[in-house]
Amino acid sequence: MKMSKNGYIRIVVLSIFFVYWFLNLIGMGYCFDPFSDWLPQEVVPEASSETPQFISRGPNRAEITREFLSKEIKINGLVWHTPMPQAIINGEVYKKGDEFEGAEIVAIDKEGVTFLYKGIEIIVRISRNFKEE
Repeated sequence: MKMSKNGYIRIVVLSIFFVYWFLNLIGMGYCFDPFSDWLPQEVVPEASSETPQFISRGPNRAEITREFLSKEIKINGLVWHTPMPQAIINGEVYKKGDEFEGAEIVAIDKEGVTFLYKGIEIIVRISRNFKEE
């Protein structure tokens, strides 16, 4: 008895299905689910009574920034894009790592100076309005 081309295709498809089913049955499934997510899911722990609750005590970021900016800070000039960038602040020359009014200068670029004050980074930009005083 001769088998038609469609008969061979049916046997091959059923064989593939049987192998897939058998491998998944014994736990060695090498096939993937095309409808599953490709990216790993982020596991977010649920809050429980054992989870510590952090309550902010003391000044927040806005208060610390306001406190620092209440000091007189006038950027007179900047030298950036050099091995040792410098800023002229209130008529004095400062470089990265120097201390100004209790804050450390952590960066100097063409936009301004970045200070680290009480653990908060504060960027003071240079004024573009040049007026004679």
